[in-house]
Amino acid sequence: MPLLFGLIPIPDSFPLFKKLTYSKAFEKIAKKCFVECDVDSDNRLTVQELYICLLLLYDRMNSKLPCHIKVPKKDQVIDLFKRHDKDGSGTMCYPEFLDVARVLFADDKSFKDSIFLRVVTTLVLKMLVWPTGAVLVKASLCGMGLEAANKVPDSVISHGLETVGKYASGYVAA
Repeated sequence: MPLLFGLIPIPDSFPLFKKLTYSKAFEKIAKKCFVECDVDSDNRLTVQELYICLLLLYDRMNSKLPCHIKVPKKDQVIDLFKRHDKDGSGTMCYPEFLDVARVLFADDKSFKDSIFLRVVTTLVLKMLVWPTGAVLVKASLCGMGLEAANKVPDSVISHGLETVGKYASGYVAA
């Protein structure tokens, strides 16, 4: 079993977000997306409607999370469609769509790929690392005789450090 920070054992799967995907709130968001994307109101999604529905679902979930979860690529959606079209109809009913949504958000994820770890990492960076870094940068600049650094708000320096961190990690395209 791998270790987080070399100390904490990481299970192969992480049930917390599995519970999230079985919550009434997740199902309500998923159902609303399904209904909005079912263009012909036949209670079934084509592969194109599924892709649009997943874009909408990810947009709504990302608006509720402190981090951005990347949408699967179209070829991944086509593969998921083929795997989860249980009746082979070439369309997807709501229970099949809900299975796809659950797989994408939690069921297949290992702990290191989990949304939970992404959320916790983002919160630690935003609430601890970047603000602490901003204070240290400001103190260093003032220590070098650049007293004008005191006039720059810590939040501006923190945001700058966060942006540099995103570019350095390859999260933001240059």
